[in-house]
Amino acid sequence: MGRMGKMNIVVNGDSFTHERHLAVGDDYKEKTWAHKIGAENIALGGCSNEHIFQSSIEYLNDNKPDVLVIGWTDFNRYKITHSSGLNLHICGGAVADDLLFGFKQSQSNTYEEYARFYYEKMLNPFLNFKNWITYYLHLEKYCSSNEITFLNFISRSFPNDKVLKQISESAYMSRDDKDIEAQGIKYNYTLLKKGLARFKEENWLNGQIGFCYADHVRHLPKWHDGHPGLEASSLWADLVKKNIDQRLY
Repeated sequence: MGRMGKMNIVVNGDSFTHERHLAVGDDYKEKTWAHKIGAENIALGGCSNEHIFQSSIEYLNDNKPDVLVIGWTDFNRYKITHSSGLNLHICGGAVADDLLFGFKQSQSNTYEEYARFYYEKMLNPFLNFKNWITYYLHLEKYCSSNEITFLNFISRSFPNDKVLKQISESAYMSRDDKDIEAQGIKYNYTLLKKGLARFKEENWLNGQIGFCYADHVRHLPKWHDGHPGLEASSLWADLVKKNIDQRLY
């Protein structure tokens, strides 16, 4: 598959888009699915949806691409600022800074206290998911207003109704009365469903809201660290290119 002419494509996301794991040196870039479709890649491995949104906005403040492709990540990841002037990205109990220092096993204790504090004192699935809906809807509206083709996917699984109800249970509400609590959970579940109902299918790969990279390549060999392997990455590049072509031509 050749590069896609002079079309300006930018992609953002987590490690499934960054694919920094594919090589030790900068030659990893030539192995990524983003490179195969001729895209500028601003993704960051281990990042949160908050980071994906903010870095996309920063890019769009100075650039007007023809196509924006975003691979959203796990909803419970988080980003916080650090006194060093770097951001810290909390990812499944591990923490790394903007330079990815901290994710390697030899560096695993560098920011350990921040992960512990976040998961014990800060994590709230409802607020994280509600914020993500806000991020998504803003970018969808922005791209529509600026004639930017907007395509999305989820790197890992998208929550079903059962999980959405569990997420809704973590919202702030009165817990003094079980009936009032049940009404609160129902209200917050409805709030999330209404937000998701505003998503446009046309802005998702294969026209499917919540289309998942991991599920699509599940049948192919994984990289030694558990990420999709080179064959899976190549298949994903073909899929993204096909979807871009369908939207533009």
